[in-house]
Amino acid sequence: MAVIKKFFFWNTRTGSMMVAFYSLCVAVICISLFLVRYVGNNKIQEYTAYCVVSYMSFVFYTAYIVVSLTLVAGVYVDKRDLLFPWLLGVSLLVIYELATVMFLSVHHSHQEETAFSDWTIVFMTFFIVRTIGNVYSFMCVYTQYTELGAGRGTYEFFNKPERRSVVCHLPVITTQHQIPLPPYIEDPPPYATLNPLPAVVVSEIPTDPAPLYEEIS
Repeated sequence: MAVIKKFFFWNTRTGSMMVAFYSLCVAVICISLFLVRYVGNNKIQEYTAYCVVSYMSFVFYTAYIVVSLTLVAGVYVDKRDLLFPWLLGVSLLVIYELATVMFLSVHHSHQEETAFSDWTIVFMTFFIVRTIGNVYSFMCVYTQYTELGAGRGTYEFFNKPERRSVVCHLPVITTQHQIPLPPYIEDPPPYATLNPLPAVVVSEIPTDPAPLYEEIS
């Protein structure tokens, strides 16, 4: 079942490849943010919760990089089974990120004694935008997954020559009376109808040949 027909301006196969590269970039950015925010500022040494979240995030995003590379390979060779790990991985990642954002938002609010700190606003905005992108990306990859299962969605399917209607210009055939004939006709009219013979005047022939025989004899 096709959920979407196109991923922005691309078909679902090209869109799935773009999703794979997008996932790789997001995973690298998220690992960098956690390293800068918590590891670089020695937050993991001050609070155990930050240490647990940082290590779990590193594990999740590293696994996300692996499934994204698997997605690249699956799209390239048109293997349906190689798309499934990414679908499962992004589903688990969205659930983990939702729990992480809620936990960190509450924890930052208590630590910094403010409802919405600058880091909380940036982190939540980034999460919301990524969640929307992940949902749209999931729809694209899932559509490609189902299309490959139906025998479509391959490189040959999207790059096959387009079917064009071939117009055959046949010469117009006319009779001697300039009556155009169609190129194809199921029941052609009789030839006498199309080419009527000129009227011939035939003299009257006696029905009784007896007088003619008498004259000859």
